[in-house]
Amino acid sequence: MVSLPRLRAVAGIFFIMAVGTKGPAMAAGSVTAAASTGTSTIAAIALDYSQMQYLLTTETASAHFRYIVVQDHWHENVPALRAKYPDSKILVYKNVAATNSDCSADPYQSSGISYCYADATHPEWFLHSTAAGHPRLTFCDYSYLSAMDIGNVDYQRRWAGAVIHAMRRSGFDGVMMDDTNLYPGHCMDGQILEYSDAEYRQATLAFIHAVGPAIMSAGYIAMPNVGLATWDPAQTDAARDVALHVSVYNREFFVRWEEGSALFTRTTWSNDLALMDEIVGAGTPFNTVVYGSATDVAAQRYARATFLLGWDGQDGSALMYRPSADSIPYPAPWATDIGLPMAARYAVGAGWRREFDGGTVVVDPSATTSQTFALGGAYSDGRGRCVTSVTLAPATGLVMPRCP
Repeated sequence: MVSLPRLRAVAGIFFIMAVGTKGPAMAAGSVTAAASTGTSTIAAIALDYSQMQYLLTTETASAHFRYIVVQDHWHENVPALRAKYPDSKILVYKNVAATNSDCSADPYQSSGISYCYADATHPEWFLHSTAAGHPRLTFCDYSYLSAMDIGNVDYQRRWAGAVIHAMRRSGFDGVMMDDTNLYPGHCMDGQILEYSDAEYRQATLAFIHAVGPAIMSAGYIAMPNVGLATWDPAQTDAARDVALHVSVYNREFFVRWEEGSALFTRTTWSNDLALMDEIVGAGTPFNTVVYGSATDVAAQRYARATFLLGWDGQDGSALMYRPSADSIPYPAPWATDIGLPMAARYAVGAGWRREFDGGTVVVDPSATTSQTFALGGAYSDGRGRCVTSVTLAPATGLVMPRCP
């Protein structure tokens, strides 16, 4: 789940990303001829009002952001955002698996279904704990969010209908579907009275099978934020299934968990890249969220370089780097456009490299071994120098534009 502060129902959250339509299936690390020059692979997340003001007032913002996702209670800003970003699609944030017990933002709540509506008319939509007395389940990290029965067919229909109504009402182009989880999460694993963890995953798939196509057939973009364990084959199989029924797939926690945690290396890193290969191989754009401070340049470079190793050239895949502070770290050297991929990625010792028409990408995902790359030409090292070789420390990466 994308972490949210509590302001009104859930504080305004903005996702800004490049998103396109589905393309043909690709081989892992390959290139699609459907890609166009100038395709953006940079996205941003803004969480609060000050970041929204940045988007509305900063002249350079439009250089990177083409797709915007906002909380429903920020709907009054849609006309201004659309005027500033005429090529953008604007999505509304809605939670799939929970509803907010604070109904003060209704009818512009952050969930698909209002808690007060469900409580009054459909109490059977709430999930319950296996604990004594079987109380309603709430998220341990967001106690104001009550877990909902995503496998309930009536809930699925009402969720889709309510969200389509909200999009039509306020002029949104689609929906970001948070907490589309392939395991319960939020301390609910093994604690749901109605489902085992495996059954919950099937309930999520049933929700996507019903709601994804309903949203797309109504003319809107469906983009689930999918929670999964990349080392679990059952969950990665389910992730590929999700990708076949939505417009865009979003992977949270790319190359690290929370801000300040260690960057992924070795198998954990390669699992993320393998998941990306699976999703783009299904012909679905792949978006991702990386958490880190605005000043953590090493994490920004590592995440972007890893993303570009797996990007298939489709317009629609993008990387979002989210700092916990109010700032948005764009534009920055790590976000430099190096064009379209020219070939598949290839191994160089402990590292990986890939060629682009405007530069090259190098990554060392090992935990202990530095790797030297002989570049065969002059490339910028991100520090204003043109170099013909570069040595990377473990868990580092560079996006290197070709020098004139």
